[in-house]
Amino acid sequence: SPNFEHENVYKMYVNIVIGGTIAHYGLPPFISIHMNLIQIISRIFATSTEIKSFLLFLRIPIAFIPLGIIANIFAILSSSLLALYYYFLSGFLPQICLGYLRPLSLI
Repeated sequence: SPNFEHENVYKMYVNIVIGGTIAHYGLPPFISIHMNLIQIISRIFATSTEIKSFLLFLRIPIAFIPLGIIANIFAILSSSLLALYYYFLSGFLPQICLGYLRPLSLI
């Protein structure tokens, strides 16, 4: 199903982008809470009819936009914000490489 596919894509993204930091520094408890929030919110985006109404309100032709893609973009943006936070928190760029070497199942 498209929803399942979208979840796999964004889990992979999260693992690559912040896997290295967490592999290096350990997993702070608020991260797992944040991940759950991303998952819940993106699921709402993927399934809710309200997002359709919202997009129609913005005059976006929703017929051409699968909702899974919208949810995916939202999840990627959330992950990017978290990654930026980590970058400023811990000078995290070298750790991105570790994300490729040691992929973690964060969610």
